[in-house]
Amino acid sequence: MTITLSGSSTGTATTDSSGNYSFSGLANGNYTVTPSLSCYTFSPTSSIQTVNGANITGINFVASLATTSSIIGPSGGTIEVTDLTSLLYGVKVEIPEGALENQTNINVISYSESELTDQIEQLPDDMRFMGGIKIDAGGVVLNKPITISLPNSFGATVNDQLLVGEIVDLDGNSSMAIVYTGLAHIGSVIFNAPYPAVYAVLSPTSPLGLVSGTLTDQSRNPISNGIIASFMSGPFIAKTNAVGYYEIPAGPAGSSPIILGMSPPSTLLSSTILTDVIGGIEINIPKIILSNINFQPSAVSNQLSDNSLQITNLFADISPALMPVKNAVTKKGMKRGGLIPGTY
Repeated sequence: MTITLSGSSTGTATTDSSGNYSFSGLANGNYTVTPSLSCYTFSPTSSIQTVNGANITGINFVASLATTSSIIGPSGGTIEVTDLTSLLYGVKVEIPEGALENQTNINVISYSESELTDQIEQLPDDMRFMGGIKIDAGGVVLNKPITISLPNSFGATVNDQLLVGEIVDLDGNSSMAIVYTGLAHIGSVIFNAPYPAVYAVLSPTSPLGLVSGTLTDQSRNPISNGIIASFMSGPFIAKTNAVGYYEIPAGPAGSSPIILGMSPPSTLLSSTILTDVIGGIEINIPKIILSNINFQPSAVSNQLSDNSLQITNLFADISPALMPVKNAVTKKGMKRGGLIPGTY
């Protein structure tokens, strides 16, 4: 949080991890102290103080997330913030008819870049934050997706690729993950969301190819809620749906990322240390990326890279001839071992 001092002299201070701040060496005079933090409102909004030969303490503020709410029923409805003074100005949430079975209180809450980086540790240098929002229905399950429009506060253009992700905690890990849910479109920043949750919109410096496919076990039964990841997907992972289908941004034009398929999460240590890996395959992102590129990994390349995979005694149909192995083959630079039998 930034604290701004104005009046007889000026300055700024940043609060520490406990929310404390201070200004030192101030001459006698009148001062105004004002807090600020993206997506938050403050009570009081500022404080006027007079320094007269002594220290002043206890100039405290209470921060609250910007929020709005509305009761929506089975016929659907729209929550739109038109108050120019609101930090949520320009936000619109459209809930279609039939999405709700009963009258439900829907809360719309601001979500900032600072909150995101607090939860995922750090955004990659080549990924820009383009907006975020929290939608809370109090645990009520919606039967249909909702449409969310955010103001284009960060200057996204038609040339920017806007990737939408849900901020989730995978089985209680200390660091949150961003699960890819689809693309946003420009006008406002508009996207479909499968259900109420926390969403962030990110834009890579160079567009990423979108790779899709299915994840199955050795009997070709779909694996739902499996994890798909790539070391070239930035902060994104993907989760498979009920029929094992996934889609994930995988790498910039001309790259050859490794796509990894994992069983439903039991231990996902971090974005770069993956466990319970079922299989992987190297694919080639075309030199020119179209905005809606979508292909099956196995149709692009049948080459496996033995220094870029981490494989356990499991199966997946994203790998063309994967057989069970006892030892793991891990990412280059990490511990290596084991063989990948098969014909490529």
